[in-house]
Amino acid sequence: MQKITKKMLVASMLLSCGIAQADDTQHLVVLTKNGSSQYELKTVKNIVLKESGIAVNGEKSELASFDYASVEKIYFMLANKIAETTVANFSVSLDANGSVLRLQGVDGAANVRVFSMDGRMVKNLSQWKGGAVDVADLTHGVYIIQVDNQAVKFKK
Repeated sequence: MQKITKKMLVASMLLSCGIAQADDTQHLVVLTKNGSSQYELKTVKNIVLKESGIAVNGEKSELASFDYASVEKIYFMLANKIAETTVANFSVSLDANGSVLRLQGVDGAANVRVFSMDGRMVKNLSQWKGGAVDVADLTHGVYIIQVDNQAVKFKK
C-alpha cells in the first residue's frame, strides 16, 4: 500500500509541476537521502514512473534512475541567478503600509526581479526606470530583490 501511495504522490507532484517551461533557466531537481541531482529541463525528454522507481530520460538515453525509497522530493526551480550577484550598491525601503518598495542608489534603466525565498520569481520589471515598485500583491514574508547583477533581501 505504501508503494502505491508514494507512486501516486510522485505522479501528482509531477503533473502539478508539468507546466514548467523547458528553457535555459529552469531545472529539475531530485532530492534523495544521499544528496540531490539537478538536470537542465532542456536536456530532459521525460520522467517515467517505473515499478521500482523513477527514471529521468534525455533524448537518447536514461540520465538517471532513483528508487522510490530514496526519493524525498522532486521539484522544478529557476537557475540560481542570485548566487551570481555581487554585493549590492543600493538599498531598499518599504512604506508604512507594506505596499510600495523604494530603491535608493540605482541609476538609469535596470532589470528588476523579486524572488520568493523558495526561488520563484514573483515580479519581473524589464527596463525599470526608477520610481516605486508595487509589492501590495505579495504576501508577508522575506524576499530577494535583484537589480541587474546585484541583490538584497527585504522583509514585507
